[in-house]
Amino acid sequence: DERNRFLATLSDESERLAELGVDLFDFIGGRGPRRPLPSPQEEVEDFISDRANYFPRIETAAERTCSALLADPAPSLEDIVHHLQRRHRIRVRRIPSADLGITGERLSDDRREFLLATDLGRASARFRLGRLLATAEHGDLLSEIIAEGEPTSREVETRMRRALANYLAAALLMPY
Repeated sequence: DERNRFLATLSDESERLAELGVDLFDFIGGRGPRRPLPSPQEEVEDFISDRANYFPRIETAAERTCSALLADPAPSLEDIVHHLQRRHRIRVRRIPSADLGITGERLSDDRREFLLATDLGRASARFRLGRLLATAEHGDLLSEIIAEGEPTSREVETRMRRALANYLAAALLMPY
């Protein structure tokens, strides 16, 4: 019985070692590892961590936007609302959260009105407007950076866009 367990363990470990050897040779040969694709969330996390959580072009874009808003050191909620209306013709309106569902926000189909829940605090509203400004002002830049990440699906691309827009909003609203 002990001998059979030993032989079974030896066989299992040999198979595992052979699979690792194949993965190693695939990697050395430039074919990459033979692993299942990561989940969309893992793919986005890898995309961000592969860049050490730093996107210099986004930092530069945030600085330019802050300068355009004449905000020192960071734009107020009112600065962002005014800029969205003036430059992008996006009107911001507060409505009851019951009308918006769980997200607390909605951009109209024609991208001309952004609805925010009235019960959102000032800081949350400001951040959401900063994210909207990021996509309105720097959508092409976000698309370029996303393309460099070679997302494997539309869902991954959408998640990357949101993560990068959040990054840009944070850089705009909380500069160093």
